[in-house]
Amino acid sequence: MKRTYLSLFVGATLAAQTFVAFAEEVIKESNESVENITVSGKSQHINTLASASKMNVETTELPFAVSIIDKEFIRDTGSKNIQDALLYTSGVHSGAFGLDARADWSLIRAVEPTNYLDGMKYNFANYNNTRTDPYTLEQIEVLKGPSSVLFGQGSTGGIINMVTKKPQQQAAHEIWVQGGSNNRKQIAVDSTGQIAESAFLYRVVALAKDAETQVDHTVDKRILINPSLTWMIQPETNLTLMANYQQDTSNSNLQFFPAEGTLEDGPNGQGKIPTNRFFSEQDWDKHDTEQFAFSGFFDHRVNSIWSIDANARYTSSNAQTNSMYSKPIGKDADGKPIMYNPDGTVNRVASAAERYSKIWAGDIRNNFIFDTGAVDHQALLGFDVQKAITRDDTWYGDGGSLDPYNPVYKGAPTGYELSEGKEVTSSQFGLYLNDQIDINQVTITAGLRYDISEIKTEGVDEKREDDAVTGRIGGMYHFDNGLSPYLSYSQSFEPQSPVTDSLSGELIDRSPLRGEQYELGLKYQSDEHNILATASVYQIAQKNRTQQSPVSGLEKLGDVEIEGFELEVIKKWDQIDLIANLTLQRTEDTETGKQLDYTPETMASVWSKYNFEGTLSGLNIGLGGRFTGETVAGDIYETPSTTLFDAMVSYDLGNWRLSADAKNLFDKTTVSYCSTYGTCGYGERLNVTANASYAF
Repeated sequence: MKRTYLSLFVGATLAAQTFVAFAEEVIKESNESVENITVSGKSQHINTLASASKMNVETTELPFAVSIIDKEFIRDTGSKNIQDALLYTSGVHSGAFGLDARADWSLIRAVEPTNYLDGMKYNFANYNNTRTDPYTLEQIEVLKGPSSVLFGQGSTGGIINMVTKKPQQQAAHEIWVQGGSNNRKQIAVDSTGQIAESAFLYRVVALAKDAETQVDHTVDKRILINPSLTWMIQPETNLTLMANYQQDTSNSNLQFFPAEGTLEDGPNGQGKIPTNRFFSEQDWDKHDTEQFAFSGFFDHRVNSIWSIDANARYTSSNAQTNSMYSKPIGKDADGKPIMYNPDGTVNRVASAAERYSKIWAGDIRNNFIFDTGAVDHQALLGFDVQKAITRDDTWYGDGGSLDPYNPVYKGAPTGYELSEGKEVTSSQFGLYLNDQIDINQVTITAGLRYDISEIKTEGVDEKREDDAVTGRIGGMYHFDNGLSPYLSYSQSFEPQSPVTDSLSGELIDRSPLRGEQYELGLKYQSDEHNILATASVYQIAQKNRTQQSPVSGLEKLGDVEIEGFELEVIKKWDQIDLIANLTLQRTEDTETGKQLDYTPETMASVWSKYNFEGTLSGLNIGLGGRFTGETVAGDIYETPSTTLFDAMVSYDLGNWRLSADAKNLFDKTTVSYCSTYGTCGYGERLNVTANASYAF
């Protein structure tokens, strides 16, 4: 590390230790006050078990930062998608590109994460599959920093692992009806239990949604069903089979407006472009996706030492996308794109694409729990394989011009034909070993992995072959007072398939992403398991970075440095739930020395829910605030910082739960991003939903 950064690293850690120690005393005093006024009730335990560790290990035992978002928090905050659910997670810039039906955008430690579903990679290429619905999930796990030892294809910034709901032996059923802003109508069902008195458990999760969005002439529709069946073959052996079908019908509601008219007032004294303005063409614009998936989960305990877990999934998905976005006509003397014609119209690029993917993924691991004298081991030996076949058939052409203030729509483009893309086959095999070692109050985590990847492009004789050895090592000391300082070093290796550039239509080859991270941190867990705090500082070096843009696809390839400080505190009193986060980070392109695009250097958030007792028992209210610092787009644009508020209220009456939630409570107009291409995107305006659910 550079000397100045090392000083910052150590100084921030000492400050974090002081803060957590101080917070502990404050919280203890608060507990005493709360205990004096509450008549009954027990402190709630905070969930610290993440399946993404691939071991039965609490996150408080891991020498790196992990956040868990459970289904209760997803429900309370009215999260309509994954990026909503991550808005109160430290180190995560969620919704980096605002309102966008195509994907759930986020950055972890200034790096685009790798998405996993039940421990297997979910996304390959871009915009070719459905967005996971939060209602199908038990929890979302965010592992921060490189995790290639366990996952192979892992981003330098971290991974998001989504855990699906699976059959439970205790019967539970729910019917949920929702209505809200933009004519939103939704109904969902979640039912699980044992089939008669047999060895089979079932679960069915289903949802149907019909809605519009804040943008005119756009829709947001979904149909999904997620049935699963568990066969309890023996007391120590289980097999779960799961199917998934999802169909989404939507539009390109990220409108790619000119910066002049969103970030600042428009030309000729015009104000801002309305947030509901539609910039494409009706009866042509669309983003429709469909997915079929089949998964299997097998676990078997051989003896008291050895157990086996095996997961596999096949996914077939396709997407059809027609969209339009602004096209600059030149640059001014300061290098800013010129977007407007003399008559006040803006030129548009029209794009059409049909994309598909077929993915096979599997992960088999052997878990060993044993001791060697005074040393306890939880060892993991496994291998995973994955193969993905993707193809993009695309067309790019002239979309005509449109006045964003007084639009006169011209109709769908005609006479175009998609160009058949090249089929890309990506495959990878990984062998990994990890050992969690406990010696009295010391925990040591050490892992090593070897990966072989191959990328074959149709019509190209040479195939890309890469291999890498990655490792991770970390140590943690557990004090009796609940404080656990830790230090870790980890590496990442992520092969990247060629992608089609959305400006040129060309297939661009990409070298594997490689990265390393040093992390120094402190965790605290109370004896009652109702307080959890993590403070960490880290330094990341990433090579072969491809900077993503919502418009131009790929902007550059190079090396970056990222440093940051994160603080996350979770507290559950009898009546109050609290989550508070602070993120400070510095990003730098090592070639230019400039801040990375789309990455805020400061983020902070607080969410609190109060559960009434006594005569108001059953009433719950929640309020949250989130601050996102300014972002840049090269030397051209600076997107201002924003502070937004969210709220919820619910009432539990027997089996019924009635609730309402609001995102962006004060209906603030925000610009989520601006790109060097000259376009900007709005964030979500006020969105309110009302809910009624019946559990039995």
